[in-house]
Amino acid sequence: MSEFTVRGHTYKTRRLPAMEQFHVMRRLAPIINHLGDLSSLQSATGLDALGPVAQAIANLPDDHCNFIFATCLGACDRRQEGGSWAPVWSKGAKGPMFEDIDLLAMLEITMRVIQEALGDFFPDLPLGSSGRGPL
Repeated sequence: MSEFTVRGHTYKTRRLPAMEQFHVMRRLAPIINHLGDLSSLQSATGLDALGPVAQAIANLPDDHCNFIFATCLGACDRRQEGGSWAPVWSKGAKGPMFEDIDLLAMLEITMRVIQEALGDFFPDLPLGSSGRGPL
């Protein structure tokens, strides 16, 4: 379990059960496949580096994307005023519990959960200068 900040809000991750880790990993496999050749990614810059990864993301079925977001965001809580924690994801509404969580925030939070849950499987994936995600 770790804490991190996105857009001024503090989040913490909960441990993903092993079977959920497995199901997230297998849905991410097409994307991870494109991240596998680190030498070509490290020498590429900007959009050249993102092209294959972006295409792999675009090719993911909607239900895979929904599963990844729901599972990862469902493993996060957000610190409230007063120090209590609230879930980030509403299973019933199938969306974030907070209106200020937009796509970029969802992606960043999801990446943090993936790094924590699956980082041991993929220790050599490149991180950006922020250390928060691929490339």
